[in-house]
Amino acid sequence: MRFGKFVLTNLSGTVVDTAVLLGLSAVLTSPAALYLLAPVVAFEVATLSNFTLAYNWVWRERVEPSWRDFWTRFAKFNLSVLGVFLARLGLIAVLGFSFGLPVVVCNLIALSVSGLVNFGAADRLVFGSKMP
Repeated sequence: MRFGKFVLTNLSGTVVDTAVLLGLSAVLTSPAALYLLAPVVAFEVATLSNFTLAYNWVWRERVEPSWRDFWTRFAKFNLSVLGVFLARLGLIAVLGFSFGLPVVVCNLIALSVSGLVNFGAADRLVFGSKMP
């Protein structure tokens, strides 16, 4: 059940990420900004959205609802997905520059791969237990 909730959370994050990326791709003209800067901004917006849903829905029985708990876990969550994101960014660049795929297609492929790794990290590292 938890993995299903996580998948739904990630799907909503994918919508957020893609919407931000589409919006930025309409105004950015430089290939470097389009393939490197825009995914970073979209990633951070989607990360906050995903974490908020994960905190309040997916792993709610493992959290202590407080600002301290929320922001401490968010810091861990953000760091845990950052490593995966760097690999994702590399994959986006390779797919875009090597195969000429549209940035949104590159992003969707990379999101699929990174989602599985992120579930394991969130389950074990971020929401593994209640904080004292």
